[in-house]
Amino acid sequence: MTKDETSESTQDLQMSSDNDGTGFLRRMLWIVFAVSLAGVAFSGTLTYRELSGTAASCPSVGAPGTIFGLPACVFGLVMYALLAVLAGFALMHTRPGDDTRAR
Repeated sequence: MTKDETSESTQDLQMSSDNDGTGFLRRMLWIVFAVSLAGVAFSGTLTYRELSGTAASCPSVGAPGTIFGLPACVFGLVMYALLAVLAGFALMHTRPGDDTRAR
């Protein structure tokens, strides 16, 4: 195989990975990962303030505005952290050029 044939097959592989949705999937996973990290930072700040008592930014335990008896900011922190872990795990196991669909 010549160098030109190798570069053409590499370009074909790149184009086919974009066409089969793998490139789109990775871009969407990066967006979900970034948004979830921003959510972890925001809800983590609110949770820290709530638990340290520096600001009353969330309702107290058992008050209206709680989810399962916890302030909504704590629930948000757990959900965003879970989302970040799942998106990060998916990004680690999908590589550019892989066809993740069943053949």
